[in-house]
Amino acid sequence: MSFKISASSFFQVNPLQREVLYNKALELARIKNNETVVDAYCGIGTIALFFAHQAKQVIGV
Repeated sequence: MSFKISASSFFQVNPLQREVLYNKALELARIKNNETVVDAYCGIGTIALFFAHQAKQVIGV
């Protein structure tokens, strides 16, 4: 996955830590493939995109 971001955008710049953090969040969320996930305050949507393969639907707000 790649993103084009501006200087004023928030982005987790450490890709190794981002992967660890997102995998832990995914583990703790226990998402089932028939569930809808809401990513509130999703910013550019990196977590929503990461969770998309697990859930039926992901909505980023």
